[in-house]
Amino acid sequence: MSLETDRVKAHCRPRIAIAIFVVLSCLPTLAKPDSAPGLVTFTFDDAIHSQYTLGLPIAKELGIPGTLFVVTKNADEATLEEVQAKGEVSAEANADPEAEDSTTLFHDLWSMTWDEIRRFRDAGWEIGSHTDTHPHLSEHEETRVAQEMDTARARIEAEIGLAPLSFAPPYGDFNARTLEMAMMRYRYRVLSLDERNGGRNSIEALDPSRIERFAVNIWTQPASVCGELVNAALGNTWLVLMFHGFTENEPTDYEVRINDLREIMECARALEDHGLIRIATVAGAMDLIEKAAGSMGPTEKAGGAAAPVEAAN
Repeated sequence: MSLETDRVKAHCRPRIAIAIFVVLSCLPTLAKPDSAPGLVTFTFDDAIHSQYTLGLPIAKELGIPGTLFVVTKNADEATLEEVQAKGEVSAEANADPEAEDSTTLFHDLWSMTWDEIRRFRDAGWEIGSHTDTHPHLSEHEETRVAQEMDTARARIEAEIGLAPLSFAPPYGDFNARTLEMAMMRYRYRVLSLDERNGGRNSIEALDPSRIERFAVNIWTQPASVCGELVNAALGNTWLVLMFHGFTENEPTDYEVRINDLREIMECARALEDHGLIRIATVAGAMDLIEKAAGSMGPTEKAGGAAAPVEAAN
């Protein structure tokens, strides 16, 4: 190995997540116009309020779509509490007309309201189901499991205007019975825990009932995630990323520093701009995969290589 190659690799390692042009200079063979891009999906679990206040602005700025998995009872309660808070502010204003006018409400709710969830929809995000109350589904009888799934589906359709296509079981907890029940109600099922492939889903042999995710948390380095994005481009795989809360301060176990999210999303944006990956929602990615599978010949469907996934316009 040449001294020049060593120098370039040493330069690339610490900057791969924050400067994609360095990635491209390190891996010039990535930019192949005749190669199909890999797929990448960002998923936010639980509809946590910090995902709205911190995560959505970055996603909108960079034009990143994704899938938001909503716990519907939490959204109902947050919406009710906000309505009550607005009523209290209005009552105080009526009681003291000379009080300082304030139209901004600050709430410390853990969950988003439905208005905030609708802003994700308006930004091009898919709204998926994460049950009604976030239980361990495998621990409950069929009637409770059905109620959790059906209530969440109905509430999302009522508030968003579209029935959810994607479902994520809380805690990644499932068994054969709950899996079957989920697939009777939803088209796609996304796992919350890494089981077999760590979120690096094979486009050629994908089971829509077992879409796995790569968990991004307090211990995950942005550089490693950017490397995973590059691997998705190289391997024509579907990388599904899972996030929970975001913070501007020191994160807890289920939080990520917001600057880390920005670096990861900037890496994804640059890779897509270079034609190396396609960023899509869960449903959008599955639509691309299913269309590609539909274009295969009989030999390919029987066990040959899958047709390449082409980026949608």
